[in-house]
Amino acid sequence: MNRQGFHLHLRDSHAFGHFFSRAKSGDKAGLAGRGFIGCLAKFCQYAVLALTIVALAILSVISLAATVIFRPDPHNIKKGALLERAHLGYEWPSLAFIGSLVLVVIVLLAVGWIFSKLKRAHQLVFLALFLLIAQTVWIISLSGTKPWYPDSAMAVNGGRAWNSGDWKQFAPGYCAPGDQVCERSPFIRKGNLHQYLSWYPFQSGSMLWFAAIFRVFGTGNTMGVQFVNALSIVGAVVLLYLLLERMCTNKRVMGVFLSLIIACEPLFLFASFVYTNATGFCFALAALYLMMQALTAERRALSYLLVLLSFAVGAIGVMIKGTFNIMLIALVLAAVVIALFGHRYLLSLWSLVCFAGAWLSSGLPVKLLESLSGQSFGKGLPKLSWISIGLTDTPPVLPGWWQGIAFDSYFQTHNDYDRMNEIARTTVGDTLQGYINNPAYGFDFFGRKLMTEWAEPTFQTSMYAAQFDHVYPFKDGLVYNVLTGSIRQSLFNFNDVMQSIIYIFALVGVMLVLVHFKKHSQQHVPALLLAISFMGGFTCYLIWEAKSVYTFPFYLLLLPFAAQGLWSLGNAVRHIRVPHRHTIIAEVAGVDGKVAAVGVSGRAVAVGAVSSSPAEPKSAEIDDTTLEK
Repeated sequence: MNRQGFHLHLRDSHAFGHFFSRAKSGDKAGLAGRGFIGCLAKFCQYAVLALTIVALAILSVISLAATVIFRPDPHNIKKGALLERAHLGYEWPSLAFIGSLVLVVIVLLAVGWIFSKLKRAHQLVFLALFLLIAQTVWIISLSGTKPWYPDSAMAVNGGRAWNSGDWKQFAPGYCAPGDQVCERSPFIRKGNLHQYLSWYPFQSGSMLWFAAIFRVFGTGNTMGVQFVNALSIVGAVVLLYLLLERMCTNKRVMGVFLSLIIACEPLFLFASFVYTNATGFCFALAALYLMMQALTAERRALSYLLVLLSFAVGAIGVMIKGTFNIMLIALVLAAVVIALFGHRYLLSLWSLVCFAGAWLSSGLPVKLLESLSGQSFGKGLPKLSWISIGLTDTPPVLPGWWQGIAFDSYFQTHNDYDRMNEIARTTVGDTLQGYINNPAYGFDFFGRKLMTEWAEPTFQTSMYAAQFDHVYPFKDGLVYNVLTGSIRQSLFNFNDVMQSIIYIFALVGVMLVLVHFKKHSQQHVPALLLAISFMGGFTCYLIWEAKSVYTFPFYLLLLPFAAQGLWSLGNAVRHIRVPHRHTIIAEVAGVDGKVAAVGVSGRAVAVGAVSSSPAEPKSAEIDDTTLEK
């Protein structure tokens, strides 16, 4: 019997390979467009990913080099209240920060590996229950009653008046009983609901939403609003999970995503913000998920129906929170580009029609409230007013953050929309010209503005959690320790590290999407939708009125990319080639041409066939990823 020796080499699997599962060959959303329109659509898709990479590179550098810390409110230090005044710290990361970052990455990967052992259904159930329970404990511990934040207070008041049918509260001259400040104020400075809606008519949707919540939980019950926010956050995270599931098929990536969610402390505090940001975000993500299903559906009729449903759900989100028209615009851009790339011209046209309907219907709450109250609130402040605020730098106000210049023009012109718009246009033009004439100052301004929006580790969730009257004395317990007590600084430092991890590994994740951006890949549709939505938020708040709580939902859109990027690091480390360990020499005897080889650590890795005749030693390569299936 002839004996034959041969080498078995275990090949390193590509660190970034096996990222996306193979799509169906008939993928209508595939990236195989031809002709001028197809090439233009393909260019647009690559451009979105490239711009996202640039934005994330900027945010990664900013998060490593700077940290924004809000200053405490001297009148409410014991309650942990903060002011929208901040210290902008510039310092490259210390060895302690880098060491903490490495340690947290290792822990996230280890926890993600544990979660990867769960079935997908069990992962989802655990994620939803953990989020709901943790947020419920926080809301009960907070025991907030009356919010201090002006917009929250006005939304509560409006919802209460709407729910009770007390329409006189929306009259121009209305003052609450005993409100002497209102009674002494001039007509245009009353500060009542009519005045508020004359500035922000789109807040009618928030008031309507609060009125609906009060129908269930009782009038003025802010904890009911927070609980609905918590449910919305659970829904949003589940939708992000489902989107990531369509982007990859690796259970370890899903496990890493769960570990990132659990480590995102601001997410658990977000529900305490008595406002409609969380709910609007949930509806916007639901619209994005439906659009993904529409663009990957095989049946044409189903695609058209899902597009309609997507914009209908998105319109509800915009009614509830108007700023999510950013994602509505992102959806129509993505739908048109991806549909054109697949030569689905009618679907592109249908998307534009549905978008127009959603955009027009978003103003229905205003019309409804005006009809019920018998009042007219006008057009509100011009959109350019928010851009003029977002481009203004007047310390100690943070760069581009809220200040009263829009109100100044409102009082100056006595609510003359055209004149207010002209004043805002002049302000924006003069400000931009100043930045062009002095580019160093312009660069400094936008750098500081990006810092305050994206490099504040809590995204103002701690700030808004502290702006309440409380049922119980604020002197001990979970809320006290988180907001003012012994663990406050530790949590802040941890969030600072986590923020850098999200930006850095989301950057890696988007780069991997771009590298693997091949033809016939349904998995890239959700990636494109997430990327263009993120870029919509990043670009908008670069020039719009700034708040870090406004950018937080767009930060959450990065978590699927970060999970992919973080897993790719763990996979790369796991497959580093170690000399003399991954190479074994097996002397095997052929029996009827059949041989068996024993791999590393005694695992059976291959069964093959060799010739029984003498031959030169052969080398066989085995992909280690196949060993674990």
